[in-house]
Amino acid sequence: MKTTRFVRLTMVGLLAGALIAIAAMAHAADTSPVPASAPAPLKAARAKIDSRDYAGAIPLLQVALKEKPSDADALNLMGFSLRKTGKQAEALDYYNRALAVQPKHLGANEYLGELYVEMGSSTRQRNGWRY
Repeated sequence: MKTTRFVRLTMVGLLAGALIAIAAMAHAADTSPVPASAPAPLKAARAKIDSRDYAGAIPLLQVALKEKPSDADALNLMGFSLRKTGKQAEALDYYNRALAVQPKHLGANEYLGELYVEMGSSTRQRNGWRY
């Protein structure tokens, strides 16, 4: 009986540890650093995003995109910031632009999936979006 309880507690502990690790990886995806060579506005926008000031990041990302319109990282972060401020249709556009530049961009693919989940399958079907 004690052995069974020990096994259960061990399994619960392992499961809890795995869930914590998954949560940490998800958080790390949201807070991945921009490259050292990134322009100053993009670095400043990343800092705003890290502090959850998504609305404050948008003007900085606009400047970064004016300097380099095809920067997949900046396009992805713009989509992320727009999504977090409730502008889903605009976010979709920026995620798609990021993926047009870099189809295997992990952040853009992940966040596009999150956007689809937030919007619900009926919205995707109504607008004819493919996924």
